Amino acid sequence: MNASLRLDKVNPSEYDLVYFLPGGHDPMWDFVSNPLLNNTQQHFVQEEKVIAALCHGVSVLVDAFDTDGNVFVKGKKITSFADSEEIGVGAEKLVPFILESKLTELGGIYSKGNDFSSYTVVYE
Repeated sequence: MNASLRLDKVNPSEYDLVYFLPGGHDPMWDFVSNPLLNNTQQHFVQEEKVIAALCHGVSVLVDAFDTDGNVFVKGKKITSFADSEEIGVGAEKLVPFILESKLTELGGIYSKGNDFSSYTVVYE
């Protein structure tokens, strides 16, 4: 961690994949509409590189667009922290949007496992 680069010092073209860490609810505010993250993720979307995200880290994808300018998550299999989990922790009125609902609204093909359990979706 001591050798980590600041995001503004990272050249996305030098990397094969990006992993957006969850950090609890913080990504809902810190990741969405963040110019540095948007630039990084757009590079990975445009170059069809691997993007991985966990829990609320998936929120960064609400700002992503494919090479034709379409919403990136549209038609993609996707998962995240679920609406029922947000309600379960009493945060549904605290967050700027409910992630599952937002991803579905954007055309994502959302699926989930049991609340608060491990569940993975891979889109190819």
